[in-house]
Amino acid sequence: MERLNHDPSLDRCPRYQDPPYALHRAALIQSQAVANVTTEEEAVAFLTQTWREANVAEQEVWRNQQAADEAAEAAAAAEAEQNAAAQRAEERRREEAERKTLEKGKVKLHPIRRVPAPEHITARPAQYAINKLKNHEHVFLWYFLLSSCKLTASTSAAVQDNTYSIADNGSGNIVFKQSAQGTPSKDAVEDINLSWADIVAAKMRLLTWMAKTGWPEEHIEMFSAFFTGMEVHEGHEAPMGTEAMVRYHAILRREWHDCNEAGAPFDLAVFSEVLYRQCKQDVQDEAQALRAARSVS
Repeated sequence: MERLNHDPSLDRCPRYQDPPYALHRAALIQSQAVANVTTEEEAVAFLTQTWREANVAEQEVWRNQQAADEAAEAAAAAEAEQNAAAQRAEERRREEAERKTLEKGKVKLHPIRRVPAPEHITARPAQYAINKLKNHEHVFLWYFLLSSCKLTASTSAAVQDNTYSIADNGSGNIVFKQSAQGTPSKDAVEDINLSWADIVAAKMRLLTWMAKTGWPEEHIEMFSAFFTGMEVHEGHEAPMGTEAMVRYHAILRREWHDCNEAGAPFDLAVFSEVLYRQCKQDVQDEAQALRAARSVS
């Protein structure tokens, strides 16, 4: 049935006895299609009863139609409320993410300890080196020389304020954030090119900053024993023994970080005589090749 556009209960039954319906009455009587309709009065009664039955049926359709409309409206309202609630929740999530992003960049203020200022402050290496330690990554020992700390202190201030990175603010928008990661120094020297004196001079500052950046005590003790083992080794007394120790330090400390990243670190404090002999042989071979090249030239 087609959709009704008005309430049938408001309709009024036509006056079939009036002149405008004379043709309807006459046609009904003459057709003899309905039994017992042979007079004007019977035709009026039949037409009135037929209209009333149709009107009752239409009223039932109207009620069902209204109920369906109300149910659809309620469902639509519930869906709209659900969508609005989801949107409000998403807005709260974005706001919370933005708040956390802003808070993340802030340093926590701790309660003031009633203790005097330290009498000695360890020289600060480049932020790049500090971040490397915070991430438990390998970093050249050069960064922990006093001269390197002074050099990076004089240059970092000039570039720090102009270093930015791209980040997501939590709401899908890209923002520029001032970067605190730092960059490698162009003056950095690889461990294998350091002198033994440089290694000895820098190792205590490395251990100090390991502690400052949260390294576990057992790891700091292992690295300390690693350096001590190299310092007291008798190999320094032999020709090219110290040069071999420089190579040993560079190779083994890097290897430890690689193995640690792979989930299988070894005890760095245990001195490897085999690796040291190989390093000494490599140093001797390089020196011999250099002498040969010089004699040819």
